[in-house]
Amino acid sequence: MSPSVSTTYLPEAELGDYYREQLTTDIANAKWSLTSGRLPYGLYLTEDGLIVGTPRRAGYYSFTVKAANDAESATQELYIYIQLGSRYYNPYNDPYYYPRYVPTPTATPAPAAPGSLPVPTVADPLPAQGETTRATNVRQEASTKSKLLGTLPTGSDITVTGFDGIHAKIEWQGGSAYVAANFIDVEFDAALDAEVTKNGWTYSRGSEQRKYRLTALKKGETLEISGREGKWYWMENDDGTRVYIPATIAQPID
Repeated sequence: MSPSVSTTYLPEAELGDYYREQLTTDIANAKWSLTSGRLPYGLYLTEDGLIVGTPRRAGYYSFTVKAANDAESATQELYIYIQLGSRYYNPYNDPYYYPRYVPTPTATPAPAAPGSLPVPTVADPLPAQGETTRATNVRQEASTKSKLLGTLPTGSDITVTGFDGIHAKIEWQGGSAYVAANFIDVEFDAALDAEVTKNGWTYSRGSEQRKYRLTALKKGETLEISGREGKWYWMENDDGTRVYIPATIAQPID
């Protein structure tokens, strides 16, 4: 009999509420991974097969999980619906309506008894791989007056480890250094929290020549950004399209 994933159905979750669901399989000592699709923002899959977290965006999501040990493996496509919930205003009474972005929830679940829950293995947004979009100087500190260490030509591969104002911190010759963040293109390994530092807008594209306002942003809001493209941070919609935020009004949170 072929090995299989026993879990074929996932209960619905509600936006902003803690969620926990254990996947099961007949494979002994299986390690779990995601092979296609993606989990809703805020939910994570541990190696032990636990889907856990607090969903931050509503909608339907599909993904494929894999359970495997050294001798055998099995995959299963799963679906999960994150419903809006009564706490959010739905102007059209439409079950498919949801706010595009939801601030990071402040409420946290009650602490569990020691040993009752495994610690989730969560991907870190940084470090992340990127490249330079034009020739840029490499400096010792996050300042244009800092010591010049070298120059990276256009298209150079870089590993971004953080941001400091208008500079990006990168790995450099066994240590770290800084480049102008406006001259890099990077996609984070997971969503990175960022704070809105002054009122502004999201835009439909990052071009200076042609852009359209989408959503008003207020100072102090928290966003989940997926990458940086020149002078813009960007977030990814469920359909894969991008929404852009001027880098001058957002600051990643370490």
